[in-house]
Amino acid sequence: MSDRWVLYHAERGGTPDSQGQLLYRSSPEAQATQTFVGGATVLDTSANIHDAAGYFLHPRVAPVLDRRAGYALHFTVQLLAEDHAPSDKNGDGSGDRAGFSVIALSSDTRGIELGFWLDQVWAQEQGAAEPPAGTLFTRAEHARFDTSRMASYTLMVRDDAYALSSNGQVLLTGRLRDYTAFEGPVNPYRTPNFIFLGDDSGSASALVRLAYAALEIEGGASS
Repeated sequence: MSDRWVLYHAERGGTPDSQGQLLYRSSPEAQATQTFVGGATVLDTSANIHDAAGYFLHPRVAPVLDRRAGYALHFTVQLLAEDHAPSDKNGDGSGDRAGFSVIALSSDTRGIELGFWLDQVWAQEQGAAEPPAGTLFTRAEHARFDTSRMASYTLMVRDDAYALSSNGQVLLTGRLRDYTAFEGPVNPYRTPNFIFLGDDSGSASALVRLAYAALEIEGGASS
């Protein structure tokens, strides 16, 4: 039996960090802003494409995300604008970062990062970090979808696979990834039980409206 644990609900008012389950963080000296307006939180990293900002599951309240038992992240979001023009990492003519991303990492750090563009959703690849053979954080499986309208999504993780759906329509499926090859001064990819929603890239930006986020886990607490 599973319970849905609400991380953010715009109907309660305020930005996600004001409701106690999610932390807001931005890169140093970022021009990114978060504003509660029109019944949702507007996260804006478009002033400077090098800025990153978003919401992390508070480690104080993070539950165990056991992929063998299965868990789901539910969220409702709308992309008003997105730019990933300078993010073609592997020279294949397609960008490899997104102005809005969702990360779910299990208790063993296996998980998935999904990128959202205005016209599609896609998965980040694992692999070596350095070129010429580096595939880490390059665009993998993808699907066309209009993210410019407010939509509810469910990211389901179970065993070695994930599935992203919206209103009962499966958009994307694939295997979980191991992103621990990433090296950086801050490395969330080695953090177990990790959830992120926002812009985690210095080569993409977005203007998004976030209205809801919740976790559904076996034996979890609901709120």
